[in-house]
Amino acid sequence: MSGFVGWYRRRPFVGGCLSILAGVEMFLSSQLDLGNMHIQVGIEGLQATILPILLVLLGLLSILMPAQRIFYGVLILVIAVYSLVGVNLGGFFIGMLLGMVGGVMVVSWMPRRGRGPRARHAGDAVAGAELAAGAELVGTELAGVARVDAELVGATTAGTETAAESAGAESAGAESAGAESAGAETAGVETAGAELVGVTTAGAESAVDAVHHESAGVGVAATV
Repeated sequence: MSGFVGWYRRRPFVGGCLSILAGVEMFLSSQLDLGNMHIQVGIEGLQATILPILLVLLGLLSILMPAQRIFYGVLILVIAVYSLVGVNLGGFFIGMLLGMVGGVMVVSWMPRRGRGPRARHAGDAVAGAELAAGAELVGTELAGVARVDAELVGATTAGTETAAESAGAESAGAESAGAESAGAETAGVETAGAELVGVTTAGAESAVDAVHHESAGVGVAATV
């Protein structure tokens, strides 16, 4: 039983069965008799037999060869729609609806992931590879963040050292300017002292000249 379940899960089993059922229902609707009266709606002829057989055949092929399910499903849909005018109003609408639902299910069917030991091992390997890739990506991002932090710290340190050097240069410039100002003040004091000395010397010379003039005036008065 488990083998059959695994087999039909790997193919569009339900859609194919609905398509087969639609073909059987359309064929039986074309053979409907009520007493001595045969009921036939639509086009009579060979297609009333061919279309139901095609539906049964396509349903079997979609189950046995699920790789071509899209092609078979599209053909089932086309035949089911055409049966509305080809086979007794699509088997009195019942076969047409069954065929359309079966064709849609065949086209939209997707294979399930296997649940056996190999599939589990493959899933574990894929999960491990994804985890390893994620860990490597996280490590790369952390390394990049650490590198950026180190560069930022280095840039901050360099900026601090540059600021300290600039402050030292400014302090040295200020000290040099202070020394120059002190030298200029000392030179000004010395110049002022020299000027005072010159003034004092000039005053002494003027006093000596005045004494000489007075002495000369006294000598002239004595002569007279």
